[in-house]
Formats: sequence, C-alpha cells, structure tokens
Amino acid sequence: MSDQEISRKLTTVFYADVVSYSRLTEEDEIATHRAVMASLDLASQTISEMDGTVLRYAGDAILAEFASATRAVDTAVQIQEKLIEKNSGLPDQRKVKLRIGINLGEVIMDRGEIYGTGVNLAARLESVADPAGICISGALYDQVKGKISVNFKDGGMKDFKNISAATLVYHWQQNQDTDTAIPGTEAPGLDSSQPTLAVLPFTNMSGDPEQEYFSDGITEDIITDLSRVSALFVVARNSSFSYKGRAVKIQEVCADLGVRYVLEGSVRKAGNKVRITGQLIDGSTGGHVWANRYDGTLEDIFELQDQVTCQIVDALSIETEQGYADAIGHFQQSVALDPGFARAHYCLYLAAYLKRRVFGEDMALLEIARAAAGHARNLGFRPAVPWVHIERRLDKDKLPGTRNLAREALDKIRDFDPECGSFGYEQMTWVLSAAGFFTATLEFAKHMFDAPGGNYEDSDANEELPNHYAAVGQIDEAIRLWSGEIQKDPLRPGFRLERAILYARTGQFNHAEADIDVLESGKYQYLAKAAYHFHRGEMEKLKEYHNRLVAIKKLHPAIWFTPF
Repeated sequence: MSDQEISRKLTTVFYADVVSYSRLTEEDEIATHRAVMASLDLASQTISEMDGTVLRYAGDAILAEFASATRAVDTAVQIQEKLIEKNSGLPDQRKVKLRIGINLGEVIMDRGEIYGTGVNLAARLESVADPAGICISGALYDQVKGKISVNFKDGGMKDFKNISAATLVYHWQQNQDTDTAIPGTEAPGLDSSQPTLAVLPFTNMSGDPEQEYFSDGITEDIITDLSRVSALFVVARNSSFSYKGRAVKIQEVCADLGVRYVLEGSVRKAGNKVRITGQLIDGSTGGHVWANRYDGTLEDIFELQDQVTCQIVDALSIETEQGYADAIGHFQQSVALDPGFARAHYCLYLAAYLKRRVFGEDMALLEIARAAAGHARNLGFRPAVPWVHIERRLDKDKLPGTRNLAREALDKIRDFDPECGSFGYEQMTWVLSAAGFFTATLEFAKHMFDAPGGNYEDSDANEELPNHYAAVGQIDEAIRLWSGEIQKDPLRPGFRLERAILYARTGQFNHAEADIDVLESGKYQYLAKAAYHFHRGEMEKLKEYHNRLVAIKKLHPAIWFTPF
C-alpha cells in the first residue's frame, strides 16, 4: 500500500485494561475469567450506549474509538463508577478494576482497525492511570475542559516509551478533591490562592460604530492597570478580546481561560459625557461579587478608570503596595504624636516589614522596621522578640551581625521566658540557624519544648523541629517527625513537600514519589519534583520544574521556596 492510499482521520482513542490480571488469575483462574469477562461486557455495553465503537479485545484489554471527546470521557467515568458499585462488598483482592487511557489524535485506518502513534499514546496513558482511574492527554483535555461534570488534575509532563515528545497528562479518580466548581479553571503553574481575572471587551452602548475604539481603549487601559497589581493574575488582552461581539456564558469563559473571575461592562458616550458600568462575576458560582456605575466627562475619564480598578482590587481583598504605604504613614504620625506609644512602634515595624516582604527588598524599609522594633522593645512591648525577627531579613553580607546576635542569644537561652510565645521561640531558633549554629538550634528547640509552660506541642513552631534535626544530619528522625505531622494534618501540602525532599535527599525515591503524587499541581508539587530530579541527577527535568517555579515567583514575589 503506498503512502497516497493510506487513510487517516482524527479520532478519540479509548484504551482500557484490567489491573493485576495475572495476580487475580493465579489466585483463582475460573472465577477471575468470569469476573473479568463480566466487567469487559459491562464496559463494552456502556461504550456502545454512548455512541462509541469497540474495535477489538486484546485479552483483558479493550480498544475503542469515539467521534466525540466529551462522550469518551463521560463513558470512561460511567464505566468506573459502575465497576465500583459492582465491586462493593467484595474483598479488595477480588475486585476487578480497570485503568483507562484516552487520547485525541490522528490515526491510520486499515481493515476496520486503527493504528499509529495516536493509538499507542492511549495505551501509554492507560499504563499511568490510577487503578479505577482515568488518564487523558493534554490535547484531549483542551477539548473537554468546561464541558464535562468532573475535574481532572494536572499530572505534569510524562515521557513514554516510543513516543518522541513528552506528553502533558491529566488524571481523574473517583472521590478526588473537587473543591473547584468549574473544571479547568486553575491556570497551570499558578498558586490557587491568587485571584485570576479576565476583562471582557466593554460593550459600546453609544449606537455609533465609530465609538467602538473608545470602549476598546477603556477596556485595554483597565486590563493594563489591573495587570500592575502583582497579587492578581490578569488574562492578556488578545485572549480576552477573542470574545468581542460574542454572546458567551461566563462559566464557559472561566473554564476556557482558566480564571475564576470575569469583569464585563459597557461604555456610553454622549457628547462630553461618559457613563461606564461594570460587574465582577465569580465563575465558580455565577454570582455577582461587585457592580457599579460611573458618570463623568471626557476630562475625567482616567479618574473613572482608576475608580473601576480600585473597586475591583477592594472587592477581591487584594493587598496593594499603596495600602502598606498608607499604613506606614499613619503609624509614623502616631509615634510622632506619642513617642511612648509602644504598640504603635510595633505596628510600624510590622507594616514596614510586610511591605518589604511582599513588594521587594527595600533597604529603607528595613531600617524603618529595625528602628521601630527597637523602640517597641525598649518600651517593653511583648509578646514577641522583634529584633530577632528583623535580623532574619538581613542580607548575606550582614551575616557577621547575625552571628553576634546569635552568640548573645546563646548566652541567654537559660533565661529565655517560655511565656513570650511560640513566635519568639521561632525567631530565636531562626537566628541561630541563620548564623550556622545548627546543633545549638536543635538543643534550644528541644529545651523549649521541654520547658515548663512552653506549650508548643500544638503550635506552628512545632513544624520547624523536623528541619532542625535535618540540619544536623538526623534525617531519619526528621522524617519520623514529619510523618507524625502528616498523620495529624494529612491535607497540609507543606508537610509532604518537606518529607518528599528528605526522602529524595536520602535516595528513597519510591517514598518521595508517593508524597509527590499526593500534592496538587502547583508550587508545592513543582518544588518537590525539582528536588526529586536534582537528587536523581536528572538535570533536564530539574530545569523544567525550575522554569515553572521561576514563573510562579514572578507572579508571587513574596513566595519563599524551600532549598533542597
């Protein structure tokens, strides 16, 4: 057959296989055969009912195809849910489970069968699916996001045997976390706590097509202004304007663009007068977060745009640089009026420190914070140890100063008052470790936990204890402590991140993989994977996740990344 005679088509390839078929057969051959055939019959019937076509069976596997990507995914979910119900009441070792892989790709058609890379990739996806789970390709996910009733989790890039390019994969498993109401609304590589927003083109209500440029210009200016807010992710102008002139559903826009919020509005211009209306909608609920109308003249059009931007920032409770600057100014006025007001000095320290942490390493802010903390301390303000807290922000060239403070702290350990709270304990241990006194840090931490009245067992300070053990090379003890923290709070991603890094450092890669698999896609998972590949010497993989972390850091300047 020549190349010209080969027939190709784009289709959705569905591949399902029985989990642990050999083990089940060895335990009870006849019972396993009957159970597997019954499960395959159930799957085949569901495929046919959902307009799919079963092409062939390969022992305990099924190859099928669908004309519709969404029908293929819905079918897979139905099959898994039916099998879970069918298996209820059976012991785990006798349950027949399927893994399902689905891919959208071009295939070769010949003799009623399909062949090629598109088929091979579906089989590879099935191999990495969870038992009773589904794994789909990124190409398929792009077609179904926002159109299906279940959520898929980003599984990152995967390399498969005999597939030349790495493939982005997504996973589904019954009872997985579904806090996000709109499938696909979390942009890859973004912190899920960051507000995400798309600004749709404002509608020209003037009745004059010539004024279209005016309403577009206002939309573009608002996008630009909102993009300057570092705590907010705003979709680019080109993506937003693809919806211009279209009647769209807000929840579909959120799913397509990977955002939670949408701003839409209108502009009406009559002579010198302008009216701007806007409404901010939460795509996860369809409800209004905020709506308002602004009237003015062409002379104050920029002021009107600023009002829209500021009200959106306020509605989303976003911290702004100006807000911190205003707070610093107010506290400076307060201490000027009453230099003996210790709490005002302490609040000035906090405002300056937080502004520096969130918006950049400004040494002038450090000096303001240092002076304010010193005044608060001299005036007897408690319960913190602010001078130590400030020193943890010193640059590396200030390390000798940190060491002097640490030596002073070492001299005072026996006199340390447990009632100063876990905050003071945390800062004291940090300044000791920053100065390189790791053994002293551990001894101090143990001393504080044993001290009468310390009461740190349930505090945040307790979370640092495993790191102190790790710093002196007692990795096994650190892992044991992190395991205890995970047992108490299994949903806390930072705990699994720390344990995964320690597992990777000690070459326990299987354990590291298990922790990584539990982490949601995002900064915690990317950092854990970067550590994993670093300790395996896989530099290309390390570079991939390093680049993802750099992208997150640009969007979130305040984020700190744990070294590994």
